[in-house]
Amino acid sequence: MLLSSSCRYALRASIYLAQQPEGKFVATKEMCASLGISFHYLIKIMQKLNKHNLIQSERGTKGGIRLARAANSIFIKDIIETIEGESFFTKCVLGFPNCGAPDECALHKEWVAVKGNLIVFFSETSLAYFSDNDRMNDMNQEFVSALLNK
Repeated sequence: MLLSSSCRYALRASIYLAQQPEGKFVATKEMCASLGISFHYLIKIMQKLNKHNLIQSERGTKGGIRLARAANSIFIKDIIETIEGESFFTKCVLGFPNCGAPDECALHKEWVAVKGNLIVFFSETSLAYFSDNDRMNDMNQEFVSALLNK
């Protein structure tokens, strides 16, 4: 899988938050139990998302984590770039530092086409797309599970 485990967990957690009633804080321990992610690992990921204003955290008995804004304004690409870095969509799939004309790697031409489709999908798909639980139970569940390597 091209996405790191941190990124997959960030996507899973963000989708989980999008499926909650808007504005509802979710206890971190509840998220950990539901998603099967260790508490300390999830906290590190959530700190990055919080720093980039994608989620909001609140301490205390009524606190927890929630999306920082409406699910339809947070796109999958935002989360990926926050965790993987902005160069994720521009770097070589094989990790060569100077991949491109004239020194293309063996996968360059094929990867450019695939990468273009991924960028469009991730840029146009907001968390709101995944917030409909009925939709998640239908045909998209398999795709999302594969994407998130669940």
